[in-house]
Amino acid sequence: MAVILKKIKGQKIQKGNPTNDWKHLATLIKIILILFVLFSIFHFVIKKKVAHLPIQNSFVTASAEQKDNSASAGKLYTVRKGDTLWSIVLKHYPKDNPANRISEIETLNNLSNDRIKPGQPLKLP
Repeated sequence: MAVILKKIKGQKIQKGNPTNDWKHLATLIKIILILFVLFSIFHFVIKKKVAHLPIQNSFVTASAEQKDNSASAGKLYTVRKGDTLWSIVLKHYPKDNPANRISEIETLNNLSNDRIKPGQPLKLP
């Protein structure tokens, strides 16, 4: 490293002078610290400037409820003979209000009524 710094400064390279090598090492460490401080200040200033801007990514702005729904979303249920939305909801969500869950399933699957057919795939919330 000391050789590189000496070449940059235009000094002649002399071997066997350890005090100069330590001075160069100290200079290099100072340069690195200055760059670190400048980067930290730059990062802090930019973070302050963009903190008030709205986030464009819809995945990042999802609420906790949406995250829970999206985590459990993706369940795909194939309707069997004799199934109704009510029975499916009771089977998969026994602790929830069935009416609310049925309306969620209808919305999620773009159903206009509660009629379902065997073999029909349903997305469950």
